Amino acid sequence: MLRLLYLLVIVGLAWYGWGLLKRLGRNRGPRPPRRAGAERMVRCEHCQVHLPESTALRHGEHYYCSPEHRDRARG
Repeated sequence: MLRLLYLLVIVGLAWYGWGLLKRLGRNRGPRPPRRAGAERMVRCEHCQVHLPESTALRHGEHYYCSPEHRDRARG
């Protein structure tokens, strides 16, 4: 009887481990591609906040964080 109990415990642990491995494997999606390098940071001429160049608004030689700050600089 004790052997049967040990066998049931081992089978139950194996069943639980198998399900856990399946769930962990399912959650692994493809990783997003890594970028080659860091993006250049620029500073808003109005409020001095630094932001990535790709999100900044450029007006001539100057960068701005929002259309409001760009418009205030224009006059």
